Amino acid sequence: MKLTSKIYLLFIGCFVPVINYGQQLYKPAHFESPRSMPIQSVPVSKTINVVDYGACPDDNKNDWPAICRALAECERSGGGVRILFPKGIYQIKVGERKSKLTHAFSLSNVSDFIIEGDGAILILENPDVALMTLKNCQAGVIKGLTIDYKTLPFTQGAVVDVDINGKTFTFRSDGKGGRPTDDNFAKSKTKWGVLFDRENNRLLKDKAPNLVPIREVSNLGDKNLFRIVTTQNVIEQIAVDDPFAMIARYNGCSTYSVNQCRQITFLNNIHYAGPAGSFGLRESTGISIVNCKIQQKEDRLISQNADCVHVTPSYEGPWIEGCLFEGQMDDAINIKTELVYILKAISDNQFLVSAKLRVNDELSLFNPREGRLMVHPTNPVE
Repeated sequence: MKLTSKIYLLFIGCFVPVINYGQQLYKPAHFESPRSMPIQSVPVSKTINVVDYGACPDDNKNDWPAICRALAECERSGGGVRILFPKGIYQIKVGERKSKLTHAFSLSNVSDFIIEGDGAILILENPDVALMTLKNCQAGVIKGLTIDYKTLPFTQGAVVDVDINGKTFTFRSDGKGGRPTDDNFAKSKTKWGVLFDRENNRLLKDKAPNLVPIREVSNLGDKNLFRIVTTQNVIEQIAVDDPFAMIARYNGCSTYSVNQCRQITFLNNIHYAGPAGSFGLRESTGISIVNCKIQQKEDRLISQNADCVHVTPSYEGPWIEGCLFEGQMDDAINIKTELVYILKAISDNQFLVSAKLRVNDELSLFNPREGRLMVHPTNPVE
């Protein structure tokens, strides 16, 4: 099984809560409406250079506070702003904060903006922190940025011993990633491993489980040697010299978390690693991902710790074109909606439900006990 996906897809579906279980799919009238092309530029009247706010590429010092100041100025402007990262390497270490941050940076309530990296490479030092959240933003372009990590949010190496009866194996880290007893692994609620082919570690191990459950990890004295407890059905598929990688996933920490945004384009960006996926899109429309790469470096077994693109309820799906996705530890593209549960029947045609709906949304009623649609959508939500 190859780990590389070359993506040339265009998703323009409408993600209203309409359910199809083997019956003819109901198509809303606007399902095949034209989709505007991805925006690649917007008019701006002001340029914010992160260097002017204290960032200094290539000096190996923390640029996090300076970039935060530049983004804050963009928010104060409300839009019409170009944020420029001159060429070079920027070190991003999230420092002391009042509460836990899932992302190093945030941008909210901004329209008509460009974030541009002119050959800029952002190196994050916190392996459990992703890059940026966008909320309630529209008409923006983020382009030309390369993202990597100083302490990788995964560990990799090889199996050096297997105890089938004890359901344990000994793993030696090659030191190129984090270590499975690091804090980010200990705090992660989702951690599992993957076995790779010995002859070609760009391939998964043939006939092995898709994932190796991690029950317990302990250090064996050597800083790179660890005993890992797994399950009986998995331990029988593990052998000495198998390449092995283990992730510490932080769901909700996509490189970019895009919430309630419109017309945002990610253009010519490269992501080498991250504590979860790359693009997490929620309740956003007109999002385009063009000529972006989730790329596996030559000396690494994996790239991102989760989905390259993860979409939850949106009224228009993402435009994905000319992208390369490889080495990720889950789905390349995951697009889904949410079931709307009836919590209370107020009357024959009024219900209290579990999700936010919009006027004119169309619903199908589904009987989960019988596995059938009860009512096709005929009347819109009022």
